[in-house]
Amino acid sequence: MQKLRLVQIPLLLALTALISACASISPIKSTPPYKQIVVNKPFTWGDGVLTIKVDMPAGVYKPTFEDDHGYFYQAPQKVTGRDTFWPLLVDGGLYLKKGMSKPDTIYIIRNDTGVPAKVNIGDRANVTMVK
Repeated sequence: MQKLRLVQIPLLLALTALISACASISPIKSTPPYKQIVVNKPFTWGDGVLTIKVDMPAGVYKPTFEDDHGYFYQAPQKVTGRDTFWPLLVDGGLYLKKGMSKPDTIYIIRNDTGVPAKVNIGDRANVTMVK
Protein backbone atom coordinates (compact mmCIF):
# COMPACT_ATOMS: atom_id res chain seq x y z
CA MET A 1 0.00 0.00 0.00
CA GLN A 2 2.83 2.41 0.88
CA LYS A 3 4.54 1.79 -2.51
CA LEU A 4 1.32 2.51 -4.36
CA ARG A 5 0.92 5.80 -2.49
CA LEU A 6 4.50 6.81 -3.38
CA VAL A 7 3.69 6.32 -7.06
CA GLN A 8 0.30 8.06 -6.89
CA ILE A 9 1.58 11.31 -5.37
CA PRO A 10 4.08 12.20 -8.16
CA LEU A 11 1.54 11.23 -10.82
CA LEU A 12 -1.10 13.43 -9.20
CA LEU A 13 1.33 16.35 -8.97
CA ALA A 14 2.33 15.95 -12.62
CA LEU A 15 -1.29 15.80 -13.73
CA THR A 16 -2.15 18.89 -11.67
CA ALA A 17 0.76 20.82 -13.19
CA LEU A 18 -0.26 19.76 -16.69
CA ILE A 19 -3.89 20.78 -16.22
CA SER A 20 -2.99 24.13 -14.68
CA ALA A 21 -0.48 24.83 -17.47
CA CYS A 22 -3.12 24.12 -20.10
CA ALA A 23 -5.76 26.28 -18.48
CA SER A 24 -3.70 29.44 -18.20
CA ILE A 25 -2.37 29.80 -21.77
CA SER A 26 -4.25 32.39 -23.82
CA PRO A 27 -3.80 34.76 -26.76
CA ILE A 28 -2.06 38.02 -25.82
CA LYS A 29 -4.39 40.13 -23.66
CA SER A 30 -1.88 42.40 -21.95
CA THR A 31 0.92 44.45 -23.49
CA PRO A 32 4.15 42.42 -23.71
CA PRO A 33 7.26 44.24 -22.49
CA TYR A 34 8.89 43.85 -25.92
CA LYS A 35 7.34 44.01 -29.39
CA GLN A 36 9.75 41.40 -30.63
CA ILE A 37 12.87 39.48 -29.78
CA VAL A 38 15.55 39.18 -32.44
CA VAL A 39 17.70 36.05 -32.22
CA ASN A 40 20.99 37.23 -33.72
CA LYS A 41 22.54 33.78 -34.21
CA PRO A 42 20.87 30.37 -34.33
CA PHE A 43 21.54 28.19 -31.28
CA THR A 44 21.07 24.60 -30.17
CA TRP A 45 19.91 22.98 -26.96
CA GLY A 46 20.11 19.26 -26.09
CA ASP A 47 21.93 16.31 -27.61
CA GLY A 48 19.26 14.32 -29.49
CA VAL A 49 20.09 11.11 -27.61
CA LEU A 50 19.42 11.48 -23.88
CA THR A 51 17.37 14.65 -24.39
CA ILE A 52 15.79 16.08 -27.48
CA LYS A 53 17.93 18.42 -29.56
CA VAL A 54 16.34 21.62 -30.84
CA ASP A 55 17.85 24.08 -33.28
CA MET A 56 16.40 27.53 -32.69
CA PRO A 57 16.55 29.67 -35.84
CA ALA A 58 17.85 33.22 -36.08
CA GLY A 59 15.29 35.91 -36.85
CA VAL A 60 12.39 37.87 -35.38
CA TYR A 61 10.28 36.21 -32.68
CA LYS A 62 6.84 37.76 -32.11
CA PRO A 63 4.62 37.46 -29.01
CA THR A 64 1.62 35.22 -29.69
CA PHE A 65 0.47 33.82 -26.33
CA GLU A 66 0.80 34.47 -22.64
CA ASP A 67 0.22 32.70 -19.37
CA ASP A 68 0.23 33.84 -15.76
CA HIS A 69 4.03 33.85 -15.66
CA GLY A 70 5.19 35.20 -19.03
CA TYR A 71 4.97 35.54 -22.81
CA PHE A 72 5.47 33.07 -25.65
CA TYR A 73 7.42 34.60 -28.56
CA GLN A 74 6.98 32.40 -31.65
CA ALA A 75 9.96 31.55 -33.85
CA PRO A 76 9.91 32.89 -37.43
CA GLN A 77 9.78 29.31 -38.75
CA LYS A 78 9.40 25.75 -37.46
CA VAL A 79 11.97 24.56 -34.94
CA THR A 80 14.05 21.61 -36.13
CA GLY A 81 16.13 19.04 -34.29
CA ARG A 82 16.22 15.39 -33.24
CA ASP A 83 14.45 13.25 -30.67
CA THR A 84 16.35 10.03 -29.94
CA PHE A 85 17.71 9.97 -33.49
CA TRP A 86 14.34 10.81 -35.10
CA PRO A 87 13.93 14.13 -36.95
CA LEU A 88 11.98 16.82 -35.14
CA LEU A 89 9.94 19.60 -36.79
CA VAL A 90 7.73 21.54 -34.36
CA ASP A 91 6.31 24.93 -33.48
CA GLY A 92 8.19 26.75 -30.76
CA GLY A 93 10.07 29.82 -29.72
CA LEU A 94 11.27 31.78 -26.70
CA TYR A 95 9.46 32.20 -23.41
CA LEU A 96 10.00 35.51 -21.59
CA LYS A 97 9.16 35.34 -17.88
CA LYS A 98 7.46 38.40 -16.43
CA GLY A 99 9.96 40.78 -14.86
CA MET A 100 12.91 39.44 -16.90
CA SER A 101 14.78 41.55 -19.45
CA LYS A 102 15.94 38.57 -21.54
CA PRO A 103 14.51 35.09 -22.18
CA ASP A 104 16.19 32.12 -20.49
CA THR A 105 13.62 29.55 -21.63
CA ILE A 106 12.59 27.98 -24.93
CA TYR A 107 9.31 26.24 -25.63
CA ILE A 108 8.21 23.68 -28.17
CA ILE A 109 4.80 22.28 -28.99
CA ARG A 110 5.17 18.66 -29.96
CA ASN A 111 1.97 16.84 -29.12
CA ASP A 112 -1.62 16.69 -30.24
CA THR A 113 -2.89 18.61 -27.23
CA GLY A 114 -0.80 21.68 -28.10
CA VAL A 115 0.71 21.97 -24.63
CA PRO A 116 4.04 23.81 -24.82
CA ALA A 117 7.00 22.15 -23.11
CA LYS A 118 9.38 24.70 -21.56
CA VAL A 119 13.11 24.16 -21.09
CA ASN A 120 15.51 26.47 -19.29
CA ILE A 121 18.46 27.35 -21.55
CA GLY A 122 20.27 29.84 -19.33
CA ASP A 123 22.19 32.50 -21.24
CA ARG A 124 22.49 30.49 -24.48
CA ALA A 125 20.46 32.82 -26.75
CA ASN A 126 22.20 35.83 -28.33
CA VAL A 127 19.23 38.20 -28.60
CA THR A 128 18.27 41.82 -29.12
CA MET A 129 15.17 42.94 -27.25
CA VAL A 130 13.02 45.41 -29.25
CA LYS A 131 10.59 47.73 -27.38
